[in-house]
Formats: sequence, structure tokens, C-alpha cells
Amino acid sequence: MSTTELSNGESSNHEPGKNGPGNDESGHDELRNGEPDNEGEDVVCKRATPEQMTFHFENNSQMHAAPLARSQYIQIKSNLLTYKANVGTTQHWVLFKPGDPKTIISSCSIYFRDAIINTGRGMESTNIAIITDIFTHLDFRRRGMATKLLTKVQQVLDNMEQKHAALSIIYSGANNGLYNTLGWKPHRASHQRIRVGLEQIAKPQRDDTTRILTPKDIYTLSRESVNMAKLRLSSLRHYKAMLAQVLPTDLVVGRHLCRSRALECLLNSPKARWVPDFCGRKLYIGEIAITRYNGLEEAIAKILHEALYQACAYGLKEVVMWDPSSEVIQAGGIVARKLRGGVLPVYEDRFENIPCVRQHKGKAAEVELMTHEFHTWC
Repeated sequence: MSTTELSNGESSNHEPGKNGPGNDESGHDELRNGEPDNEGEDVVCKRATPEQMTFHFENNSQMHAAPLARSQYIQIKSNLLTYKANVGTTQHWVLFKPGDPKTIISSCSIYFRDAIINTGRGMESTNIAIITDIFTHLDFRRRGMATKLLTKVQQVLDNMEQKHAALSIIYSGANNGLYNTLGWKPHRASHQRIRVGLEQIAKPQRDDTTRILTPKDIYTLSRESVNMAKLRLSSLRHYKAMLAQVLPTDLVVGRHLCRSRALECLLNSPKARWVPDFCGRKLYIGEIAITRYNGLEEAIAKILHEALYQACAYGLKEVVMWDPSSEVIQAGGIVARKLRGGVLPVYEDRFENIPCVRQHKGKAAEVELMTHEFHTWC
């Protein structure tokens, strides 16, 4: 079920609630690290000013801007700050030396997302903090600066009293020793990759059971998906682990669509219906929302066919679905047989974007992430 785009630069005059997670300062806007660095000076960890946010985006552009120009990457990141899914629920933290706030040593972003958990007492609403865009300036690497930054971020999250985040998640590559040492434990993650070995994929034949969604449809579907997630989790009784799920709310889905629409405009690409990664030459499926778990393999295969068709239009080499259900895996085989040679579905463990999870205040209880699809990435 492919999704249509929203216009670029969609913003809102929504004012952040005073008690929202992004505004719970808890007296920690500025924190000094008590230990001197290698040059005998303290460092300051603080919520970024607007100017420091720009420096934070500029630093990250070194790794993540391609194939955009640096200025285009910063433009997209800055525009997304005004989107209502981020207003009041996003924090940027920077580490710098006293007296030199323009030289950002290390920095990160925190996105607070609506979530649900079940600890054996039924479903509870909460927040999950997604920590991303972690970057240490080249001149300060291998000196423990990222450790200092993330240690302070831990303190901030742990000291939040109102609407604190039950979990925080950092997505990491296979080399996640730093995060593991700091308490973010890596969780097994999988994906299904459908490799596109053809120069052209036949356009899917659409019938009465298939259509392109409008933005209004997408928001309705998001609300239905959230309700289904709450119903499913509330019915589970699991005493060995905390069950947790980031909710695919309409605001989060809209943010992904706005970013994809901006990429389309800047790169003159076909219309954005998915989440293209032009640098990695992959097309991600943000979410496949279903209302039941049996008998939908053929319907999902139609969605995958649409995704493969769009991947070819973008010049991308594979379609990726995070943590696919058994129905999605079977649907991958169906579409491969239908398209015959040149399309190969591969189900495997992920060695990139591995969720590393830490509970509030470092609690050691086991956590199981439910339906952890690509939309959970910010």
C-alpha cells in the first residue's frame, strides 16, 4: 500500500505543551562535566542554541548529506524542526569548551516519540527517546568526548519527572561497544531485502483491491494502525520482559513524508511514495499496516511489487523492510516468483541500524521491541 506525498515545508503553529517531554528541562539545560579533558579544561554539555543547531547539522552533513549538497541537507533538517511532530518533542545537545560555544566537540539529537509498553499489567502509554545524529568532530575523536556527551544525556533522561521516556534507543552498526558499555544493549534485528537485478520492473496491474493512498487516507490509516497496536499489546500478558512499541502516529508518518517530498524536489526524482535512501541505493518501506495476520500474503505481494517498481524508477537496487512478519517474508517469495529472474528476496539479521536499548534509570529488566518497523527511525 504505497503512500502519496505531502508538500515540502509543511509546518504548524502548534505550540509545545509546557509539560511535554521536549520541554521538561528538569534543571539540566547546562551541565558541566566534572572531569577535565586531556588539556585540563572542563567541557560544557548544553541544549543547543539555534546557531549551535546549525553547527550540529553542518557536522553531520559530512556523513549523511550525500547525494545532497551540504546546504540542501541543512535546509531539510532546519525545515523539519518546524514540523509539528518535532515542535516541543525534540532536543539537540552539544558539548563544547567554556568560552568557545561555536566549536561543537560532540552533539546529538533526541526525538521523543509516543509509545506503548506492557510489563504484565496491561498496556500503558509512555514515550520512547530516539537518540540519533551522534557526531564527534574529527579533531576531538578518541578522547572520550562521545562518552561524556551520552553520559550527560543519560542524566537528563533519567532526571525527567513528568512524561519521562520509558526507554531510549540508539541505532548502531555492528561495532556498538561504546553504546553497550554505557548501558544501551543491542537487540537482534532483521530485515528482508528484495534485490532488484533488472533494469526495469513491469508496472503493477492495479484492480479494485489496489489504489494509491491520499494524504487523508494515510492519516486515517495511521490512527487505525495505532489503535490496532494498542489493542494487540493490551491483550498480552508477558512477565519475563517489558514489551514496547513506538507508535506509527500520523505526525511521525507525516514527518517521513515531508522529508521524502523534500528529497524529491531537490533531486528532481519521481514522486515520493516511500522512503528512498539515495546514498545507500535502497528503498525503505516505512510500515505495512495490516488488520489481521492470516491470509494477506497476496495483498502484501502487491505492495512489494509497487515498491520494486518505484525502486527501479529511482534507480535504486533493493527494497528493504525492517523486522518483517512471516506474511511479509512469504509475500517476498510470491512477488519474486511472479517477476521471475532478477528479483531475489533475502531474509537475514541486520548488521546496520541495530537498535540499542536502555531503560529509564538503567533498569536491567529484559525488553522486547514489538513491530519495530522503519518508521521508528527518525
